[in-house]
Amino acid sequence: MKVKIAELKTHLSKYVQALREGGEPVEVCVREQTVAYLTKAQPASSPSAEADRALADRLKRKGILLQRPGFVTSRRLEPGLPGDQKKMENSVVEIRKEKDW
Repeated sequence: MKVKIAELKTHLSKYVQALREGGEPVEVCVREQTVAYLTKAQPASSPSAEADRALADRLKRKGILLQRPGFVTSRRLEPGLPGDQKKMENSVVEIRKEKDW
């Protein structure tokens, strides 16, 4: 089905309903030139558990750690020293010292 963009904007819900029911693609035209096609969405396929494990293994080999929601790790990240890591300085205080108030 061919439709001009102004008609599509005006009656979008009608065309989406027609797609849902019949699935006939909608050809969107600007000045009689086709610029896009609207088609019925395909159902998303869920990846299998085996594919998830394979992906997790590949990420681990590259050094990327995965954490699932609600999973508590035993490794705790500690804050490090800023800059040259030789002394701890308050950057806000240092910036204020440099300013000519």
